[in-house]
Amino acid sequence: MTVTNKKILFIDDEEEVRSIFKLFLTNMDFEFIDAPNGEIGVEMALKHIPDIIIMDYKMPVMDGIQATKKIRNYEKLKNIPIIIYTGYIDDLDFQVAKLLNKVEILKKPLDVTTWAKIINQYLYPLPDHCI
Repeated sequence: MTVTNKKILFIDDEEEVRSIFKLFLTNMDFEFIDAPNGEIGVEMALKHIPDIIIMDYKMPVMDGIQATKKIRNYEKLKNIPIIIYTGYIDDLDFQVAKLLNKVEILKKPLDVTTWAKIINQYLYPLPDHCI
C-alpha cells in the first residue's frame, strides 16, 4: 500500500522564503507546491487541490485575503485550511479572516517548531474523543 504525502501550497512573493519553506516542508515529507503571488496561487490550488494552503498577506498582483476569497468561490477548494501569515496584523485582518471558512492569520516571524506544530494540527487533527 502506497501512502501519498500531503500536499502543501505555499504562496509568497519572496523566492528566498519559498526556498526555505520548500526545504523545511519536503524534509517533513510533504509535497511542496509554490506560487509567487495570490493570482498564480489560486491557479495552482485549482490544478493541484492541496491539503493546506499557506500564504503571505502582502503580495503584489493579489494579496492573501483577495486570494482566499477567490479560492473560497470554488466548491472543491472551499474547505481547504488556509493559513495567512503577516507582519501587518490589525483588527480588520482578524474580522476578515473570521468571515472566511477555515482561515487562520498568524503574525510572523514564527519559528520552525511552531510552523511544524500548526501544520500538523491542520493536516492530522486529533479525533474528538482524544481531546
